[in-house]
Amino acid sequence: MTNNSVGLYIHIPFCKKKCLYCSFYSVKSDEVSETLFLALLEEIQSYRDKHISVDTIFIGGGTPSLLSVSQMERLFEEINHSFNVSGEITIEMNPDSITDDKLKVLKSLGVNRISVGVQSLVDEELKAIGRIHNAQVAIDAINTVNKYFDNINIDLMVGLPNQTIESLSYTLNKLFTLNFTHCSVYSLILEENTPLYNLVQNGLILPDSDISVDMYEFATLELEKHGFYRYEISNFALSGYECKHNSNCWHFHEYIGIGPSSHSYYEDTRFSNPETIERYLNKDNKTIYPIEDKNTRVGEYIMLALRTREGIDKNDFKQKFGLDFDSIFKNILSNKDINTSCVSTTKRFYIKPEFYYVSNSIIVNMLEAM
Repeated sequence: MTNNSVGLYIHIPFCKKKCLYCSFYSVKSDEVSETLFLALLEEIQSYRDKHISVDTIFIGGGTPSLLSVSQMERLFEEINHSFNVSGEITIEMNPDSITDDKLKVLKSLGVNRISVGVQSLVDEELKAIGRIHNAQVAIDAINTVNKYFDNINIDLMVGLPNQTIESLSYTLNKLFTLNFTHCSVYSLILEENTPLYNLVQNGLILPDSDISVDMYEFATLELEKHGFYRYEISNFALSGYECKHNSNCWHFHEYIGIGPSSHSYYEDTRFSNPETIERYLNKDNKTIYPIEDKNTRVGEYIMLALRTREGIDKNDFKQKFGLDFDSIFKNILSNKDINTSCVSTTKRFYIKPEFYYVSNSIIVNMLEAM
């Protein structure tokens, strides 16, 4: 299932301070270790002789904006030497590490999309989840990014400690006075082995699930009022500003992951890098995942596609798997609840946006029907 081009993801596993809710792999540092950085360059270089075309790049973390200006320049020099690059290039940035100098350099290097980790514009909420910036720093950062870029994502969270519909409304109203083109809205997920999990075990109270759903629906309505449409369960964009990198992944486009704990799907094979910096630097072998059977592939396709507003393209489904969607899911399509929450046409099957909150149960029912 190799495409003519692939996505490229680069993981920068350093943060000035790890957020209390975060379960992604990162270590505490005020800068990106040169030793690790050189190893990233070496891994990128290992693809040089394959003549791969890359149509999206996403640099995430951790905190990629901890890269120095010199490291940013060297990183893109190696990327451009090793791949044929075009299209969307995104880098995640925390508000406290955004500077004019870094933005100018990123612009000159071809970056055309910035993702800013705001989460909230209420100081008490930011403090409760361990963010190191405050609301004003975030606002100033967005305004600074606007001087150089016109494609800007804002990350927001709902279900935070101390958060209410009123405080979420305050955050959104503040944001709508700023310029941004995309918004990713995530519900706080309490992960074991995180500091926030331990705090909750010791008495910290989070909004209950019903209130969190109400918050999400409120955010959805407010974003839609301001021209952002929900093209995926957690993502909202002005027309033409959808995240191409993530959209490609949701549609089985292949991608290469660089750095500790990163995953890849390339040449119809799934593999991942060692999970820690130490193992990555010691050049421990990548983990190669077994070739999936058809049912597994079909299930994954369904789970990913039904996250998106367009859902499953029935012709694409048949081309990929040689299966007729309507025949396989005949009983599901005649189910009253499915008919209420989903739309099935001759070409597509998708979940109505107002029923995304029960998308997991819809997907489970479909997987069980296979």
